Amino acid sequence: MKFRKTALLASSLFLILISTFAISGSVAFQGITGSPKISTLSPYISQKSLERVVVARIYNQGQWTLPNETAVTVGVAIAKLNATYVSQLIRLSATAQLTPQMIINYNTVRHVVSVANPNAIFDIVLNAMEYPNSSSIVNRMQTIIAAIHVDGFYFDFYHPAYKTYPQVVEDGISYAHSQGKFVAGDIFGGSFIPPNTDFIVCCEGNFTVDQNRLIKFHLTYGPDYPILVHLNNNPSHYPYTESCVFMYNYNTTQRQSYVAELARNQTQMNYHYMYNVFFPQCPTRLSYDSLNDGTMFRTIKNLMGKYNPLSIP
Repeated sequence: MKFRKTALLASSLFLILISTFAISGSVAFQGITGSPKISTLSPYISQKSLERVVVARIYNQGQWTLPNETAVTVGVAIAKLNATYVSQLIRLSATAQLTPQMIINYNTVRHVVSVANPNAIFDIVLNAMEYPNSSSIVNRMQTIIAAIHVDGFYFDFYHPAYKTYPQVVEDGISYAHSQGKFVAGDIFGGSFIPPNTDFIVCCEGNFTVDQNRLIKFHLTYGPDYPILVHLNNNPSHYPYTESCVFMYNYNTTQRQSYVAELARNQTQMNYHYMYNVFFPQCPTRLSYDSLNDGTMFRTIKNLMGKYNPLSIP
C-alpha cells in the first residue's frame, strides 16, 4: 500500500513551501478572518506527552465495546506499551451519563497505566455538534471533571461544530484551559483550526494519508504544531467504511502492514501516529481488539520501540 506521493517528493515539497511561507499571513474561514491564534508550544500539552499515543475505545454511548476484555486487561496491555497519552477511552453523547461502572472501569485503566507511566495523560471524547450553546458544553465539561480525572477533551466533529457554533466551541476551549485541560479535535474537512486548539487529528482516510493537507496545516500553523493521525473511524457507515474494511475485510498481515506504514512515516510526514490498540470501531458499539488479532499487539509494541522511543525524562 502506497501513499499518494513518495516520501521524497513530500519532503521536497514541504521544504519548498515552508521557505516561501509568510508568518504574518492571515487565515479566512467562513467569514472569519484573522491570524492563527495557536501556539506551537501549548502550555496544556507537551511534546513528551505525544511520544507514544494509544487510541483505545472501551465505551461508546454507554456500552462496553470489548467483549473479550476487562478494564484490567485493557490497562495491562496499554501499560506494556508505556503509553504517554491514552485517547478516547470513553466517547460520551450529550444525553449519556457516566455510570458508576463506567467510572470504575475508566479509573481502573487509568490506574494500571499510571503505575507504568505516572505522567500518562487521558482524554474523553465529546461530539461537539451536540452542544448548540455555551452553557450546554461548559456544563457538560464541568460534570465530567467532577466525576473523573481527565487531562483534556477530544472533540469529534470539531470542524463542522466550529463552522456552525464558533462561539460555543471557543467558550468550551476557554473553559477547558481555565481548568488546565488540553483541547483537541478532528479536522476531517477544511483547513482552519479553531483558535487556541492544542493539537488536531486529521488527514487519514481510505487507507491513505493526505500529505497535501499535512503540508498546508504546517505551513499555516508552523512546522512544530502537533498533528495526530489515526485510522478513520466512521462505523455508522457500516459495512463499507474504512474501519469496517480494516476489521473484517483485511487479514492480520494486511492490518499489520498498514499500521507499520503509518508508524514508519511519522517523522518523514511530521505527524504522531495514534496506535490503534483498541480501535477503530465497526459497528458503533464494537471496538477492534489487537490482543485478539494474532501477533498484532506484538507488532504494535515493536513499532513503538522502533519509531517512538521514549526520551530521557
